[in-house]
Amino acid sequence: MKKILQTLLLLGAINGSISTFAAAQTLLYIANGATVYAKSATTTTALQVNGAILNNGQLIDAGRIVSTGSLQNNNSLIGNGILSVAGNIANGSAASLSPGISDVGMMTLIGDYTMGSSALNIELGGAASTADYDNLAVTGAATLTGGTLNVSLVGGYTPVGGESFSVLSATNLVGAFATLNLPTLSGSLTWATEYNTSTGIFKLSISSPLPVKLLSFQAAREKSAVRLDWFTATEINTHHFDIERSADGLHFEKIAQVSAKGSNSNYTNWDNQPLQHSNYYRLKMTDIDGRFEYSPVVSVKMPEENAIRIYPNPSTSAVYIQTADRAQATALIDAKGTLISSFSTVPEQLDVADLPAGFYTLTIGLQTMKIVKQ
Repeated sequence: MKKILQTLLLLGAINGSISTFAAAQTLLYIANGATVYAKSATTTTALQVNGAILNNGQLIDAGRIVSTGSLQNNNSLIGNGILSVAGNIANGSAASLSPGISDVGMMTLIGDYTMGSSALNIELGGAASTADYDNLAVTGAATLTGGTLNVSLVGGYTPVGGESFSVLSATNLVGAFATLNLPTLSGSLTWATEYNTSTGIFKLSISSPLPVKLLSFQAAREKSAVRLDWFTATEINTHHFDIERSADGLHFEKIAQVSAKGSNSNYTNWDNQPLQHSNYYRLKMTDIDGRFEYSPVVSVKMPEENAIRIYPNPSTSAVYIQTADRAQATALIDAKGTLISSFSTVPEQLDVADLPAGFYTLTIGLQTMKIVKQ
């Protein structure tokens, strides 16, 4: 049964909960052109939906909405409240999610969130605290693959170099935005993006050219390690260099920090445990006042003899393992450290179809690799 709503307006205090529909399998259906506006006095009271939610119109969450099913958002989801679903929060190709209502705000999604080809709309009104800009908090996995990020400036705000915005946080970050629509910055300011899979935070930053002139940055394989060399002509107020590494050239993590020496300096650092196959490196050059700038990205590919290859990665169903030595103990572990499966030898295939989306660790002998389930 579908319940067609033209407009449902819930204002003021909601004592306890409201069961919109009682049957466990019913659906809250918001038709195209219709609006459901849910507002409660506190986030402990809720609009309770005992079933799934299908939104083809506009769903505005200004309090707390709890669903025993899943949410399929095909149009517009807006709010600064809490949305809790038992299933997945998925989006259609024309859908959008906008934290805040008439001003910047924070929306909390309790569950897993899949963007698909939808849009996340973020307004920036300042950078002093998270209260100055929109942000989305996801308690489960946030799968960004295919999505679009639209960012706009509001309230007369003008960005300056060194500012940053943690606009999305999740237990696990999966994938990356396919499209970034960012405001034009003044002068030589540039946008920088950071997908931090360790903290689950996606961050936008504004970098400005620092008084450091990098002559070169090189990476070279030497036996089983990677040697990193860089040379500076000018360093004024430079504090340190962070060495960041990535397996895909997009999701970087810090692996070392080197203190600045001053102008006309040579630097060498080693990555003694490089990743299998491709390794991408960049320098984050940080000034004493916290401003930073990134170097160009360089890459090194490690040899494949005696290497372990896992593919496809990310995967939706199965992961295949290629190795010349299958006489090694193998284990698959989730992001919480829970053992999912173990084998006395290396299997040719791992079935991940029934696993929740997120990051997993695959250990084979003494080697450790990351697997992304989409």
